[in-house]
Amino acid sequence: MKVLWMLLALTAVASASPPPPQPPFERDCAGPMAWDKLAACTARWEKGAKVSELSPDVKVVHTVESRHYVLVRTGAAWRVAYQQGDENYELVGQSTLKVGKAAAVRIDLSHHVVLGNDGVFLERVTLVCREGPEQCQGLVTACTVTMRGRAAETFRGELKIEDEGVSVIGDRSHAGTYCAGR
Repeated sequence: MKVLWMLLALTAVASASPPPPQPPFERDCAGPMAWDKLAACTARWEKGAKVSELSPDVKVVHTVESRHYVLVRTGAAWRVAYQQGDENYELVGQSTLKVGKAAAVRIDLSHHVVLGNDGVFLERVTLVCREGPEQCQGLVTACTVTMRGRAAETFRGELKIEDEGVSVIGDRSHAGTYCAGR
């Protein structure tokens, strides 16, 4: 019986695979840190990366491996706020707000992807970054899929600010395959 338990335990340990390693940029450059330190960290780990400025407080790092990171300044510190799936994101809004007693920055990004010959996927991602060591929170506040010029599915939510954080509220009854899990 002992041998059976040992075999089961060894099988469980052997079948559990470790999580994939984080790229050094994500591990070492997430922030918050001063811009000169973040720029040096980027140059060290992402050789050949291009940095584009969307606003004085929002920049995007485009890596050679086609990874894209949104960097946001809160107070005097910069941090990685979001990793985009592609480079089709545009800055459509930026404002300040309070989450609980903490000052925060709200960044609204618009994103689109062409779906075959007759469809388009559109989404708005809202980032809320508080000053301090916390990570930025990314929320999808709108999602629409159009097929042949008609909205096939849609979701539009509102940001709800609470003392402990932010969430999105809204009717998801018309969200389908693309928008349901966002």
